[in-house]
Amino acid sequence: MKFKQIGGANKYFSSRPLKVRYTNLAPFVLLKNFSTGKRQWVLFFSSLAILFPACADSNQEVLQPGQKKYFDLKGFFNEETKRLETFSTVKKIATVDGVREEHVLDSLNFGQELKIFSNADINRPAWSDKYAIDSVFNEQKQLTQLNYTTEDKDLRTRQITVDFEDGQISKVFIENSTSSAIADTKQLLTYQPASGYTIESKQAVALSKDNAFLVEVQFLKNR
Repeated sequence: MKFKQIGGANKYFSSRPLKVRYTNLAPFVLLKNFSTGKRQWVLFFSSLAILFPACADSNQEVLQPGQKKYFDLKGFFNEETKRLETFSTVKKIATVDGVREEHVLDSLNFGQELKIFSNADINRPAWSDKYAIDSVFNEQKQLTQLNYTTEDKDLRTRQITVDFEDGQISKVFIENSTSSAIADTKQLLTYQPASGYTIESKQAVALSKDNAFLVEVQFLKNR
């Protein structure tokens, strides 16, 4: 199986995230699988990143023009929207306050559907020091998980977790939370490129009944 690099190097996250054990973590590279014609985002590691531990002060980090400090949700879901155009059949299940509806669809506006995920992107200059970054590696020093968390209650997106399998993104989890005198709302978003996604929302409203809904979408068939 042959691949060809067709994407930029620092596509999805900073080359030097905070609290990681190695500098210059290799970026995501957009590859084209010529046997299937599909594009895939794959994570590679620089040999220097494995050989040399981080030694520079994180406060001295300087981002290059256009470089993202955090995982680029908008870029990732823009590419996923294009990829999902190849799916001709999906199952969508909606549960609102316990009432369930299920439909098998031959088309779905994924650009609109996935906007709730891409809108959670945290790459804003004012937020550059708001999120703690933690990385998990396996015994082979391969990155298996990235975690972004914040305790700042003024920020809607409280957590982003990106899981990897064999260097590829296998799952993205997002927690959004807002609070006011009227209502407290929590959203749990889970996206798995191979199978589908879920959108769960719970709202506690003052002096009223709590609300809950769950949307599940399953990818069933390629064109």
